[in-house]
Amino acid sequence: MRKLFKEYGEDLNKYKHEYDWLNLYYIADDKNFKEQVTISDYYRILLADNTGDLTVEELNTKLEEIKNKEFILYYDVDSYEEVLEILNREYDLNLEFNASLYYGDFDYFKHGYIVYDKEKNCFDSADNWDEVVTTFIYMDENEFIATLQIEVENDNLESIFPEVHIEEIDEIDELEIEDDDEINEYKEIFVIENRIVETTSVKKLDYDKYLIIISSKLAGHIDLAAIVTEKELIEYLKEEKVKDIDKYFKKINAI
Repeated sequence: MRKLFKEYGEDLNKYKHEYDWLNLYYIADDKNFKEQVTISDYYRILLADNTGDLTVEELNTKLEEIKNKEFILYYDVDSYEEVLEILNREYDLNLEFNASLYYGDFDYFKHGYIVYDKEKNCFDSADNWDEVVTTFIYMDENEFIATLQIEVENDNLESIFPEVHIEEIDEIDELEIEDDDEINEYKEIFVIENRIVETTSVKKLDYDKYLIIISSKLAGHIDLAAIVTEKELIEYLKEEKVKDIDKYFKKINAI
């Protein structure tokens, strides 16, 4: 079953569309979704690596010690990088501060992992800051795996109605291919090849609820979808210059 989702904290996803009122979401199957744990306030909280056997209390004690040493540490001025450098130098440590990552191990932050609070200038237990999030794994245009923190929508996309392809609004890409055949007397011949970049389908979900799906088989394309009313669907089809809207509605409403 396909699911809709949007980027966490965003009303619209980053893939812009000319019809903002469509409120487009990403669409994918269950296998692409996974729950992971991360730091809830990643602008403020840093993961502390290489803490060894030191506890939160012991690290904070060391912070207080260097804070009380003259001309060593000024919390009001020094950055967290400088705090890190001073701690490592004064106590012969090898601490590292890193931005939050995604972890599949839900117990990761429960096993004594330590973080550094940039706002309060102290160490803390990571399990005070962990957050389980739903992420989506996809292949981008450069063939790298990318991860988004997302919010899954609860709409049921299953229905007894067919998914109808709107042929009139396929996007076509024109490719220029040079013909370098040696037996051809012309050295520069270009052939225009048409291929479908993007296809649009519509599926009726329920009374006055329709799912618009914008998809492509091209590498790096992330399928998008929007749930609209019949009035909004008609407006969309008109703006896309679809001529025989009634023909498509007969197919969309067929059982």
